Amino acid sequence: MRAVALLLLVLAAGCGPASPRPARYPGAAERPASADEMAAAIAATAPAPDRAELRSVIVGVLAAPTDLPASADRDRAARDRFDQVAAPLDAVPADQRLALARGLALAIPLRRLALAGLDLGVARYLQAHPERADDAVGFRTPDVERWRAATSAAIEAAARARLDDVRALERALAALPDRPRSCVWLQAALDLQLATTSLTAAATGAWSPAAGDWAGFLATMGEPVRDDTLAADCFR
Repeated sequence: MRAVALLLLVLAAGCGPASPRPARYPGAAERPASADEMAAAIAATAPAPDRAELRSVIVGVLAAPTDLPASADRDRAARDRFDQVAAPLDAVPADQRLALARGLALAIPLRRLALAGLDLGVARYLQAHPERADDAVGFRTPDVERWRAATSAAIEAAARARLDDVRALERALAALPDRPRSCVWLQAALDLQLATTSLTAAATGAWSPAAGDWAGFLATMGEPVRDDTLAADCFR
């Protein structure tokens, strides 16, 4: 079954020289918080010199599309979005939150690309093997069904465009000067694997190599593909 998950979160030991107090959601059930209000609440937990840039980075993250499940409850949706950003930042010392936010600004869109890649890979596979559609029910999202109805050329073009986006994010992540101790980096590496392997498959029609949920899908289909999913310590 396809996993829909938030970024991996873990509490880091110790605290930095600034206050490690956690951010508190600034909205209420009758009035969900805006992106700017959420960003201000999170930025307030960082040292004063970092707050303006941190607030700007977080506004950009919150304004971007998310991989979180849709919710008709506007307050619940806002709280989930707040937690997606605030929880990993709360887990590092206050003076490291800006550096980690810069990473989240790249890791969250990478997660969306990984899930989009899985949809495109599954759709391309089911175009080649329509008789296996019933076996893939757990992976057949609305986007998979939409892409199944498209041409293979359209899937290939979409996959190649997204691969370009993935490579740009990979370069940007590699160029970050600071990496606070956090599981965000491992999740980004796993999403990079999933995005790269599933999008390559969607672009070429060759199912291997495979990693993450793409390897899980192929195993469900009975394909003899090696799972190359990264195994690493969370904090490396």
